[in-house]
Amino acid sequence: EYSELCNQLPNLQLLHATPNMEKGTAMPEDWLKQSYPNQQQVNLHKQLNLIPVDITLSLDNFKDFFNERSLLIRSNLNRILDLN
Repeated sequence: EYSELCNQLPNLQLLHATPNMEKGTAMPEDWLKQSYPNQQQVNLHKQLNLIPVDITLSLDNFKDFFNERSLLIRSNLNRILDLN
């Protein structure tokens, strides 16, 4: 079931070349802790990238993350396209 979801939009993030190479195969939560020195910056990164702030980015929470991020993306697109 995870293999069906892993390459869908809610699980993907566009990164510039350098951050993408730095992230590599690191787990998202580990990469965020390495890349951002404090929780405020981690939360800002999550907000700017429509990543749920209140969900730990672990495999145990993948379905919750996927569903919540789907809602965030949909909501943001509706706002941008004025579809409300």
